[in-house]
Amino acid sequence: MQCRIQGITHNGEGVARIEGKATFIPFAIPGETVEVEIMEKKKNYNRARLLEVIESSPHRKEPLCPHYYECGGCSYQHVAYDYQLKLKREVVQNNISRIGKLDVTVNPVIASPQEYRYRNKVTWHFDNGRLGYYQAGTNNLLEIRTCKLISEKMEQVTNSIKEYMPELPLTQNSNLIVRESSPNNEIMVVVTNLGKKIHKSLVKKMADQIDSLIVTYQGKNGYETIWGNDKLIEQVNKVNISLSPGAFFQVNHQQMERIIAILQDYLDLKKDETLLDAYCGAGSIALALASKVKEVVGIENYSPAIDDAILNARENALPNYEFIAGACETILPKLNKRFDKVIVDPPRSGLKKEVIEAIAKVNPKKIAYVSCNPATLARDLAIFKELNYQIKELQPLDMFPQTMHVETVVLLSHKNSR
Repeated sequence: MQCRIQGITHNGEGVARIEGKATFIPFAIPGETVEVEIMEKKKNYNRARLLEVIESSPHRKEPLCPHYYECGGCSYQHVAYDYQLKLKREVVQNNISRIGKLDVTVNPVIASPQEYRYRNKVTWHFDNGRLGYYQAGTNNLLEIRTCKLISEKMEQVTNSIKEYMPELPLTQNSNLIVRESSPNNEIMVVVTNLGKKIHKSLVKKMADQIDSLIVTYQGKNGYETIWGNDKLIEQVNKVNISLSPGAFFQVNHQQMERIIAILQDYLDLKKDETLLDAYCGAGSIALALASKVKEVVGIENYSPAIDDAILNARENALPNYEFIAGACETILPKLNKRFDKVIVDPPRSGLKKEVIEAIAKVNPKKIAYVSCNPATLARDLAIFKELNYQIKELQPLDMFPQTMHVETVVLLSHKNSR
């Protein structure tokens, strides 16, 4: 049947109305007329498969990746990049208006300097001698020959490791994580859930083919480095950040630097102020801004990342820090400390209500919220509004070109602050 695409969902699917119900169609673009086949009927919506584009959008283009229509990694490679940015802004605006019930204008999305080859981390899955990604919404592994989101060096490393797969003690749950640092392009390889430790002679053969290789494996007792350094060195705002294998770091380094610049601008940090960085990870944001304030306090639930943060502060000769390991919802309500400015950078699930209430209770003048999920962001902003905080700026950034994901930085100011 034919239909006209009227909108886009948060996960990049086109939306049409068929038989009075919203119908979600992957790879369809707003404004197009398409031929579809209904694949799934639910009470309130349908899911359909795109058969043919009858009237094409001027924003449609050929995907660069040969795996695009099978792989679950990207959702927008068929869309021109400038229009991807408009669609992402629309998704953020819709969430803010519909979920948050907030009358706020979303700024245009800041484009990524690199549309492809921007990722500094990739996770591959193993299955029966194959290496690849899971297809969207399935447990079916798609063997990948090339991925246009990672660097050519990361591709080279991946292909080199493929040669040694028969010799690796893989299990059904094994994964291969490849990370690349921006300052020196050093590569860290992490193999998880192995049946036993990788033999050092095998790692040496791999290292002979790969420059600056760190090989770590995750066993029952956590991560163990068997070749090279046990940390990957990143750099943010001229501050060196050492990362342990499981530590979080933004996958798009250039956009990460932009986030730091935006936070610095929005918060207008002063030398006599105390800054809280909730969900601080290895301290990349906190330490990048530490020189601007009297003291920075970071809270993170992943204790190895806190160890990294403390190490990073010492190695960068930054004395004005306190890093606390624990869940924000547990630590913050008990923390007898006042903060002038606050940064929150939570996971996709957003902030728990007790975290929002604990932050509001200490009455910071400004709060910067860094979000990777417009829906939970909108929900949380509505709660902040009830607690006398108003939105001053809402700035999306394209941290993840070719995908439906979008990062957003929001500046909140207390109604009584000048």
